Amino acid sequence: MNILGLSAAATFAALILISTDGEKGAPPTPSSERWQAMNLDGAPAPASTWTLTGEAGEVIRCSGGPKGFLASRAHYRTMELEFDWRWPEKAGNSGLLLFTETLGFASLKGRIGGWPRNLEIQLQSGDAGHFVMLGPGVGLDVIDPATGEVHKGDRIDRIFRRRAVDDVEKPLGEWNTMRVEVGLDEIVVYVNGVEVNRGVGGSLTAGHGLKEGGVSGFRPGPFAFQSEGAPIEFRNVKVAGAPTSAQRALLGGSVDGEIQGWTQVYRKPDDAAKGPFAKLENKVLYVTGQPGGYLQTNDALGPRYQLSLEWAWQKERAGNSGVLLHVTKPDVLFGWPQSLEVQLQSGSAGDFWVIGDDVVDLEVPNMETRRALKREGELHAHRRVRRLPLKASPEQPRGGWNRMDIDVVDDAIRVYVNGQLVNEASGLTVRAGAIALQSEGAPVRFRNVFLR
Repeated sequence: MNILGLSAAATFAALILISTDGEKGAPPTPSSERWQAMNLDGAPAPASTWTLTGEAGEVIRCSGGPKGFLASRAHYRTMELEFDWRWPEKAGNSGLLLFTETLGFASLKGRIGGWPRNLEIQLQSGDAGHFVMLGPGVGLDVIDPATGEVHKGDRIDRIFRRRAVDDVEKPLGEWNTMRVEVGLDEIVVYVNGVEVNRGVGGSLTAGHGLKEGGVSGFRPGPFAFQSEGAPIEFRNVKVAGAPTSAQRALLGGSVDGEIQGWTQVYRKPDDAAKGPFAKLENKVLYVTGQPGGYLQTNDALGPRYQLSLEWAWQKERAGNSGVLLHVTKPDVLFGWPQSLEVQLQSGSAGDFWVIGDDVVDLEVPNMETRRALKREGELHAHRRVRRLPLKASPEQPRGGWNRMDIDVVDDAIRVYVNGQLVNEASGLTVRAGAIALQSEGAPVRFRNVFLR
């Protein structure tokens, strides 16, 4: 069955090794542009969780802790995925997660065991190939391989057991191979060349569960491997199928010291003589904070996109910076451009600042309590909209890397910090423009700046 509509030759040619960047022993992320590693609290996973091993660094090793996942940055709706896995030390539990909702998953309600909403293909020792429904509205029917009839299967709680196959998995320490074929309304799972499960309909169907306030069928999403308690290794990860809205890096490199695709703008033009305030080394952007200004994309973006980035302050010093969205006019307020700022200031990450009175604006729930009052003599303070009330700050201690995801759809925006929803608004009056990162008094680092 050719589920992707490709010829056999084209299907084979489309198989690509999903490799990782970095030297042997280096973590696949955060340096890699193909993967992102996250904990269940939405924060980036420690470098010790996912590492490269093997003589040529071709094996991805997971330590098993803390719990989380390694997700592809590319999103897929249909695909043919194949990989090898083994338990190098002891039998354990892990899984392949499909259609993983990584954006803001830590703040979503109805999660099971803390995992993001997804369809899991089980890798647990002895159970490889089970379908596991994780999250609200996830459903699937299975096909009896003997009769071809659709039925509910041998279902316990949210698990559809694989068909009864003896000795399909290899002994502990040996490599197994899983192949998963995902079509628009059918999914087939093979373990070591044997079909072990087949599902149809349910969340694979676009209109599944679609109702007011409900959850629709699967959207394109990344595939991911679980970190779930025991060391596990992966290799030969191959995928056929065109990614949907593939993510691209906005900070890809530099030529003769110039950061490609971006322009440095100084709040005070005379400060240009002091030299650049930003430099890119090994895909990390170092911003000095002095002189003041912003690094702006040369291209305008909007009205629909997802922006993700990571930032970190020095351990010794808190700081102030921000992500400027929809930059459309320079120098409208003390050298800052007309834009919507998403705050990165220590302790306030996710606040909105509206720069450009009577031009840029938005609406938020509880506007009367969350927007700062206008006071006599203040030119701009009333344009601040504080983030949602939170029981505890989602930001990492100073020196640690934080992750921000910004989802913009027409006139609406949602902001997540380390997986937690911190702010949202509608009624954006400016819906497109450049993106900029501020230099505002304190050293700050940026990395993994991606756009979808």
